[in-house]
Amino acid sequence: MRDIVKITSENLAKQNGVYDRKGSFTQGKDADILPVDNKLTIKYTICLDDIAFKGE
Repeated sequence: MRDIVKITSENLAKQNGVYDRKGSFTQGKDADILPVDNKLTIKYTICLDDIAFKGE
């Protein structure tokens, strides 16, 4: 799981120059959260404390 987080969050944030505010669960950073099921299907997208997307 750590590798998935690094590939999908940390590395992309670093490549796009936003790692100072995104890309890891660290106090003070923005966190858009995508809960997934066992098949990695996105169930929700949570942005700014609101559900922005709800899957089936």
